[in-house]
Amino acid sequence: MGGNRTGAAHFLGCDMSNRLCFVSAFGVFVSIGCGGPAPYWAVQHAEVTFEGDRIFGFQTWEFYSKRWRRNQSDQFHVCARVQQVEGTQVDPMSGCRECDSVYEITLTELESDCVDEIGSDYSYAGSTHYGLGPLTPELDKQNTHDGADLGWYVSWDGQTLEPLGYAWSEAVELESSDTGTVSEPVERLVLWPGYAWQL
Repeated sequence: MGGNRTGAAHFLGCDMSNRLCFVSAFGVFVSIGCGGPAPYWAVQHAEVTFEGDRIFGFQTWEFYSKRWRRNQSDQFHVCARVQQVEGTQVDPMSGCRECDSVYEITLTELESDCVDEIGSDYSYAGSTHYGLGPLTPELDKQNTHDGADLGWYVSWDGQTLEPLGYAWSEAVELESSDTGTVSEPVERLVLWPGYAWQL
């Protein structure tokens, strides 16, 4: 599988020297069950909550047809893959020594309406680490979310973090599936892409 992303050096073992597409709006959401033409663009995002030195939550890959590049409309959505994220805090890594928090993560496939290679390609479960640190100048320039004062970094090789997007926190209440009781608000971190991948 080939791929390109603005500003990245490597992704999924491919050369990423071409500059392609910024995700300009915060409007991409999970939409399981749509179907459509062969995917051409991919967008990676996640939501996680904290528990001590651990994080847990969900990562989603959204796939879009070729026409999505012009206005990034949801009408060009093809399919999505949702993965469970679990992570433990580790030491800083190359690529973002200034990152205050770095997590080694494990991804587990949960749900997908994608077919063929997009639905099964192991590469989309290849993220090994998340990092939280300063926004790069390029991402800061394109920032359209007032609360996004942190950068989101991802590693795919387990050695080097690369800037992928933005991070901001939200207070949420979690309901117990066993008792139906609602907990005190906890901090949820939204991890949003600044870049889209060309497939």
